[in-house]
Amino acid sequence: MLKRIAKKILGKGSPKRLPYTIDLVTLTQDGFTVTGWYFDDSFCEVCVKSLDSSEAKFTTETLERNDVFAATGKKALGFTLNCFTEKDLAGFKLEFLNRAGQRELFDIVSSGKEQVLSEFTKLDASSISPSGAKLAFEMTLYDGDSLFMCGWILDKGNLNSISFEDAADKYRVESKDILRYSRQDVAEAFGDEIKFTKQPGFTVRMPLNGPIPAKRLKKLKLSVKINDTETSVLVPTVHTLDEPPTVNVRRVMNGWKVHNKRHRQLCESIIQPVIKNIFPADKTCRSSKVDFGLVASPKASVIIPLYGRYDFMRYQLSNFSRFESLKDYEVLYVVDDPKISIAVGRLAKELSVVFPQPFSVITLAENMGFGGANNIGVKYAKSDKLILLNSDVLPKDGAWADKMIAQIDSNDDVGVVGARLLFEDNSIQHDGMAPMVLKEYPELLLNDHPNKGWPISLSKNLAQVADCPLLTAACIAISKSLFEEVGGFDPAYVLGDFEDSDLCLKVLEAGKRNVICRDVELNHLERQSQNLVEAGDWKHKLTIFNAIIYNQRWSQKLNQLFDLGKGTH
Repeated sequence: MLKRIAKKILGKGSPKRLPYTIDLVTLTQDGFTVTGWYFDDSFCEVCVKSLDSSEAKFTTETLERNDVFAATGKKALGFTLNCFTEKDLAGFKLEFLNRAGQRELFDIVSSGKEQVLSEFTKLDASSISPSGAKLAFEMTLYDGDSLFMCGWILDKGNLNSISFEDAADKYRVESKDILRYSRQDVAEAFGDEIKFTKQPGFTVRMPLNGPIPAKRLKKLKLSVKINDTETSVLVPTVHTLDEPPTVNVRRVMNGWKVHNKRHRQLCESIIQPVIKNIFPADKTCRSSKVDFGLVASPKASVIIPLYGRYDFMRYQLSNFSRFESLKDYEVLYVVDDPKISIAVGRLAKELSVVFPQPFSVITLAENMGFGGANNIGVKYAKSDKLILLNSDVLPKDGAWADKMIAQIDSNDDVGVVGARLLFEDNSIQHDGMAPMVLKEYPELLLNDHPNKGWPISLSKNLAQVADCPLLTAACIAISKSLFEEVGGFDPAYVLGDFEDSDLCLKVLEAGKRNVICRDVELNHLERQSQNLVEAGDWKHKLTIFNAIIYNQRWSQKLNQLFDLGKGTH
């Protein structure tokens, strides 16, 4: 059944297929991003190669593409490659290391309908800088507490400050508090003029003491001081928080270069306050609930967020009905994507006739993110026992939920209960989490899934209940009272990543212990419930943004728990 599902997700393969696919190529202000996948039996590594033999700076994120395996019968690895460069895309090729130890070069061309996307507009040097100075404020966001600005300037390294003056105050940000970075597009537009300005790009946050009237925002002027000479610049457009949060967060992420250590160091003072205002912790939204059958006294409430991919309802409800695993459980689907709410409603009506499993659909008026959607779902839950489940997780039997809830019922000291998650070929996807460090971000502890991709037979972990500090929220059980006591999922983690390990650590701080039931096995189609191919590198940047918050809070605790020897800060 799982193979049929995956084939439907991916689509039928062509009889003549290349050993790799490039889904999307996106130009960014600090380079480009390539997203795709390759067959595991053909290649074991992918990187980017500069044609002029200079070293290319890049990061690579990979994940198992179980959907590709099910559709083609061959194992595949997905990748997102972020290259940081001022050079043109034409100066690079993808370099794959094949299984024979040889390296093969391929053109960076998308296999899809969209060839190359761009996050910025190509500059025209003859039509910019009406003030006479060679500079531009390309993006200005007013968040109520500050002005956040991104742009470029040819200052030959002599920028003193950027300032703004209103009737009561004069605000000034000195150059030491301004983030600078290279800009390929500026270099191409100005040629030799840029040779004395190594980093023309800038990002700055200017805290304010009070609000700026809307009328003033339409004619906002800023002063730029270079070599003690001030130039007044009219800002063409000022964006506000009235625009969609995901649009504004992309604008902010575009001016933050995560591969730059200084940018990461100043995240707390420049980036975090703006994101906090875009996604405020006390944000709420309207919601409504429609029931398709009810369970009078449920053993537990199962919360399942839906975003983008709502067709997983069909596969899950089929699975639940087949095994009758949740016949005594309340199943709550939370639609965290207004664009799909009507389609979900139609599908729910159809499935309520086809399958005997009772369920409800909670529709949110706005996108609240993974943590926010779960938090709202928990408020609707009738039971004091909760199971938080991803929509792309499919149980392998009918006993899984009872086993997980039994750990809470029989052990007062147990907080979060996890399960062993498997790929379709029964190799390990999740068997507990642990901290890891990547060379690109040496000061940060990130989440790792030890033994990921291993056959179960090679794992030293027995199929039994064991203590496990960190667990993925793709499938966990917890009491509703404890979930609410520790504050649920923290909204500081934007749109997903790290809120599950943060929850686990809060539960440990509350005096509980977390366990994993390795005798409970479910299949996880890992990240199929979200869009894997999206323009730009903003989601990667959000992961690092969330990682910085996570480390600010928990690096000391993680070093103690896992005996890492030293802190990260």
